[in-house]
Amino acid sequence: GKQAEEVLHDVIERERGKYICVVEGAVSTKDGGIYCQIGGKPAVEILKEVANRASLVIAIGTCASFGGLQAARPNPTGAVGVWDVIPRDKVINVPGCPPNPYNFLATVGYILTFGKLPELDDYRRPKFAYGRLIHD
Repeated sequence: GKQAEEVLHDVIERERGKYICVVEGAVSTKDGGIYCQIGGKPAVEILKEVANRASLVIAIGTCASFGGLQAARPNPTGAVGVWDVIPRDKVINVPGCPPNPYNFLATVGYILTFGKLPELDDYRRPKFAYGRLIHD
């Protein structure tokens, strides 16, 4: 608990702009995000703080990418995807339920190898992984 929080804050201050934030799960936004809290702080606020200082945010899984099943009506917690909370141009979506681990690792590997983002589609998914139908 407390030690993990201290490490998190130390890293986001010391490594500002030098880390990739990976988010799993939808983001609860209704009523100030009180339906998902960590250490008494709404997860949506933690996401904003950590993502603001990250160089990039990878939303892994359909829930993190687009809100998932819990974002369907009536959506009592106001669940949304990560890109509905932080600027979309900072997010890469790697959807799937479960997400394909090769798509995630290949995305990270591409960024680390080439120092740039892979080509993305309109949903900000890597085209190499989501650019065609799986049965093609």
